Amino acid sequence: SEMNIDGLRRSINSVFDHHIADLHQLFQNSLTAIANEMLQVDLISQDVHNEPTVDNIIKEFKAGMLFISEKEKIEEHCIKFLSVLYKMQGPFVLAADKIKDDL
Repeated sequence: SEMNIDGLRRSINSVFDHHIADLHQLFQNSLTAIANEMLQVDLISQDVHNEPTVDNIIKEFKAGMLFISEKEKIEEHCIKFLSVLYKMQGPFVLAADKIKDDL
């Protein structure tokens, strides 16, 4: 139901809000590469890609969820984000694992 979808979105948003400071630290030296990967999987717009910030990447990820009304598709949206982190390797894998555990 729509209530469950809204609750799922809120839950996912709170996980990202909880990790935002850590994501800032992790992304700071890799923003261009992350933005390239996020654009390839349609998680961000061309505008955010052109001038990426951690906040704008996360905002667009969250905004994208507003247009998804099926639980499975929201899960796919999250998996896309995590797959980008896994692709970045190194400490990004640890971040993806932690976010995945918290979701």
